[in-house]
Amino acid sequence: MEELRLGCGTTGKEIVARFYTSRDRIAEAKLWFEKAGDFPANLTPSLLHVMLKFCLRHEELLDWCKGFFRKVLEADHIEKGKWDVVFQWAASAMDKGVEDVERMMRVMEKRYPDDPSMRPDIDTINGLVEYAISKSDPYLAETMDYRVGAGDLSGAQVAYNLLQGEEITEDEDLPVINKFVRALCASESLPYNEISSIISDLDERNARLEADTVSSLSMLYITRNELHEVVDLLQVNTYHYTLAERARIRDALLAFCFDKNNDEYRIWDAYRVIIHIFDETDVPKRARVMNEFFDRKRSDMACHVFGHMPSCADGESLDMVHNMLKMDSTIEPNTRLYNSLMLAYTACEDSSRSLHFWDDITNSREGPSYKSLEIVFQACQRKPFGDRPAREIWNKMKRMEIEITREVHAAYAGALAGQGKLDEVKVLVEAMEKDVGVWSRRSDIVSVPFTMQFKASNRKDLVAEWTKELYPEVWKEMEKLGFTEHEEGHLVLNMPERKLKA
Repeated sequence: MEELRLGCGTTGKEIVARFYTSRDRIAEAKLWFEKAGDFPANLTPSLLHVMLKFCLRHEELLDWCKGFFRKVLEADHIEKGKWDVVFQWAASAMDKGVEDVERMMRVMEKRYPDDPSMRPDIDTINGLVEYAISKSDPYLAETMDYRVGAGDLSGAQVAYNLLQGEEITEDEDLPVINKFVRALCASESLPYNEISSIISDLDERNARLEADTVSSLSMLYITRNELHEVVDLLQVNTYHYTLAERARIRDALLAFCFDKNNDEYRIWDAYRVIIHIFDETDVPKRARVMNEFFDRKRSDMACHVFGHMPSCADGESLDMVHNMLKMDSTIEPNTRLYNSLMLAYTACEDSSRSLHFWDDITNSREGPSYKSLEIVFQACQRKPFGDRPAREIWNKMKRMEIEITREVHAAYAGALAGQGKLDEVKVLVEAMEKDVGVWSRRSDIVSVPFTMQFKASNRKDLVAEWTKELYPEVWKEMEKLGFTEHEEGHLVLNMPERKLKA
């Protein structure tokens, strides 16, 4: 060919080298690789790649191949495509590990700090992954894909496609695929079609998904309102798992329920899945779900949660729970339970019924707690003519010389204020410093609202003047919070709702 002046150019030599390589003719291939590599810097990346694959098929050529790559590395400038082949050569022919290849990548970046094209990219990763798969080394593929690729899902998809062409005998690829699925579920682009395709492939293989993968998929389906998919997925997989693995999946669903960004209907769907699949869920966790619905003002949903366990708030639902409670012979009512019932019926605007439970408390062996006193005065505040029972309770406390706390004192003042008893409230508040300590502290602002909740609209100015004169610091704090005028004419302080607990 040389006598005929053919093949003298680099392209011609490459063509001949490729020809002998395809025929596996070692001697001739070596000869033409050497001819084409008289100046290694002129070798194209594609020919370097052909040479590397040829030498990997014939291991006796690896030492010979090493010389070529060393000459390539000695060149003043190495184009990006050649670097990619050099990395593959290091990982394959030189048996370098992941850390070594990473160091070589950093060397490339340092040699060309101002050239953004000289950075590892998808072509770099694809070449390494292809080599890893060709050696049936899933661990290397996984490591290079997720450590070197650093979230390169496109490269992971290439690796997955290559894996489909391999003969897998012991499911050694499953850890990689599980991680890939979880990464796809967590990605912002959320490639749902790719995820569905992979899950279908695994179903055909009867492959078992890891618990964390099932958790990620469950969240994906829940957010897409695909409730049947969630149930099917969990029914097929969860019976394989340990209690700890089941708990991880359940806790992910519970976290979804407690996320304030999710609407109550999706939370309800997640809760239905929990009680259907994870019947081992304990009472405290169910109670948190119930309280979540209460906080969202969905007492109907909360009562259904209680129905799978037991506690409530709006009228009809509260009656249902109370009746269930009365029929349960294993429950012995105590002060805390009566406190809860008082709170519930007061919240349902049934203060009269709430006070019946106060009678039960006073007639019980345990008797009232300080919380009971706060709660009963709150009921008196909302009950028509509630100042009468409030005075009776207060006077009885005085006769019995019971120590009065700041909270109970404020609650009683609130009961009188709720009935518009301005003069009595003024006397009570002014005596409060003597009875329970300094009043005009910021921490007492929580107890102030009763001073502004008088039913008679003609008294709101009197209340404001009195508060400004005697407690100017308190008034300043109240002004910062602001007031809202009720439709009946009285002012109500704008403050976070204080939630009493039994």
